[in-house]
Amino acid sequence: MMTDKKISILLLDEHTDLRGRLEHWLDSKPDIDVVGSVSDPGELSQLLDAVQVDVVLMGFVFSNHNGLGLIADWSTRYPQAGLLVLSHLPEESYAQRVIRAGARGYLMKTVTPLGLLNAIRKVAAGEVAVSPRMASWLFSEQDLSQLSTTESRVLALIRQKKNDAAIASELRMSEQDVATLRQRMSTKLSHQLRRNSRQLLTEGFLWRSELF
Repeated sequence: MMTDKKISILLLDEHTDLRGRLEHWLDSKPDIDVVGSVSDPGELSQLLDAVQVDVVLMGFVFSNHNGLGLIADWSTRYPQAGLLVLSHLPEESYAQRVIRAGARGYLMKTVTPLGLLNAIRKVAAGEVAVSPRMASWLFSEQDLSQLSTTESRVLALIRQKKNDAAIASELRMSEQDVATLRQRMSTKLSHQLRRNSRQLLTEGFLWRSELF
């Protein structure tokens, strides 16, 4: 069913130029409404007290605040707002910690515009958004047993940070074939990722004492 409701979003990042570019770009999307843009976590808390939003797109490193502590606090106080972290820090070191703290997503600043847009829409829908490579680490071996041999080989190369062109070359197939395999894997594993992500979010409430 189609809906005309826009995704309301707040932006938080200490880098004014980045926020400005994000705001300009997101405002051009017909399904997104940027309702605020701030540099200080205290300002964001005030906004969240005043307005209800679907997504908070936020940085992770702040001069006088602990990013994990902010996420743990906001996810408890404002559970309706999906926290999506956009950071330069390596996802293999931080993504699971951020999700366990209560965020719904973690992306590196190298993400493509389409990847970021899709992540915002996922978070607004209550899902967890991470990169394909990071998502692969959230699956158990039982989850992965349903993949074909070729799909498993593609996933292994994704984990090695190889792009579609490199994967296509190594497996002697076209980039379109790789894209098709990615989509097929996503379809097969989507419900497992939602289940595992929900488990991570639930575990987050038990792990917060270890974050500080």
